[in-house]
Amino acid sequence: MPPLCLIRCVFEVLKPITHLPHYQGSLWSALLRHGLNPLLEEVGHDFHELGVFLTPADSGISEYAPGELLELGLSFPAIAQGPMASFLAHLEEHSSMHGQLAPGNTIRLKSCQCRVSDVAWPQNPATPLIPQVLHPAVEALRRLQRFRLIFISPLRLKMGTHREGRRHQFCDEHFFQNNPRAFQHLLEQVCLEYYGDASPGMVDAPVITATHAMWYDMNYGRTTKDTTIGGMLGGVMAE
Repeated sequence: MPPLCLIRCVFEVLKPITHLPHYQGSLWSALLRHGLNPLLEEVGHDFHELGVFLTPADSGISEYAPGELLELGLSFPAIAQGPMASFLAHLEEHSSMHGQLAPGNTIRLKSCQCRVSDVAWPQNPATPLIPQVLHPAVEALRRLQRFRLIFISPLRLKMGTHREGRRHQFCDEHFFQNNPRAFQHLLEQVCLEYYGDASPGMVDAPVITATHAMWYDMNYGRTTKDTTIGGMLGGVMAE
């Protein structure tokens, strides 16, 4: 895993914002993608190739009033600190940005902070997230008897086999509620294995005991026919 920077961006609302979708990620993605791609050429990648990921702090909030705050989490390889800092420093100068989340019009960037060190960024270099930093958290998680997984961004995970009567081929809330191997399937699809405190193959993976989630379809494209891409939002409890 390359060293990653995790940044928290806080925006202040300047004008009323209404009719936001349940999941705001697609709006933030469009805003960042169009502005960042020209700057990322200096590190030889575009937005998707480099691996820039975003995490909206709010889901299900459809409107904001002036003076309220929005938060956005960003993660990106450490080699992109320069282009990312330059882009955010001049965010309001990108006149091509418009819509509900428009820097300088409906929102303004108030502050940025490294989520690893809790210091202001880019005034101070971000502390990269590396395996050594993660070890204490990993050890704490390994000892949990019960835990909750929250899918802030829509989870788009294939079931593996098509089933008659299903609305799509992806894992939704019904799959996680009714499939005793749902957690194991999740691990397999992201190329992980669960060992707990035992040797490989000597312990069963956790079992999902509760599901609080929903399937969410997002519209995209500009065709007259509605085109959607969906995923599961919410969380599951496992033990």
